[in-house]
Amino acid sequence: MAAVKLPAPTSQMLTDAPESFSSRQGMGLLCLLPYLQSSGLYSLIEQSDYPESQTLNRVGSILSFVALKLSKVRRYSVDDLWCMDRGLGFFVEELNALSKSQWKTVRVTAADGTGSSLMVHEEIVFLKGYDKKIRQLAIAGQGKIKPALIITNDFDLPINTIIRKYARRWLVEQEIDEHLQFFHLNRLSSSMVIKLDFELTMSILAHNLYRLLAADLPGFNHSTAVSLFDSFMDNGGQLGIDEEVVTVRLKKKRHIPLLLTALERFQNQPISWMQNRQFRVMADTSS
Repeated sequence: MAAVKLPAPTSQMLTDAPESFSSRQGMGLLCLLPYLQSSGLYSLIEQSDYPESQTLNRVGSILSFVALKLSKVRRYSVDDLWCMDRGLGFFVEELNALSKSQWKTVRVTAADGTGSSLMVHEEIVFLKGYDKKIRQLAIAGQGKIKPALIITNDFDLPINTIIRKYARRWLVEQEIDEHLQFFHLNRLSSSMVIKLDFELTMSILAHNLYRLLAADLPGFNHSTAVSLFDSFMDNGGQLGIDEEVVTVRLKKKRHIPLLLTALERFQNQPISWMQNRQFRVMADTSS
């Protein structure tokens, strides 16, 4: 029997003709579209010099990469779970043995006047390699299962001052960890400088979209992209498109009411790259 040569599949542009379809994972990310427009990021993409083709313009191309960055996909090449989804188109064991008398309560006040009470164990230890004594603080009651450790060679600063300084530094460490663990900047797709620059730019763009969303979510202002994705974006639902409106119906989820409240100011806002159709988000009746 003669071999039959099958034609290679070709990609096709999705149309925005009136229709309705469901998505298993990609609906939550659509809630970031109004932020993309209101922040001016869309205009910057549109005015950029990134390449485009006859089939895919630069906006569609860039938003494809941004969607993957926003979605916790480990690498651009690991997209098998997403290419068919139309909604898309993170130590110290001996500290546990300390008696209660070895801990003391310290009140730490934040910049906004609020504060919290933490349990702190302080001791002076000899650090091998540094070959000098250092001040070690073990901190419990900060929401972690195991105590956090702070070491310093400053023996004069009050404990609560040290903790506040550490908290500010931790925000920087958290940002770095986020870019590595969520946006995967330690798994770059190429060693070419131009591709490294592109991937870094996409990561920063996606990061800023999450920060814009977090600013509108009480209680989540300092949440990581991982937490924001798991709590809000990782959701399915229904997408309806008609001549004038794009409607996103999100499946029931714990934090959906908070998300809908944040998006109220964007309800019925025209989205320019969707032929100025109005954008609406609502909760679906199913989960």
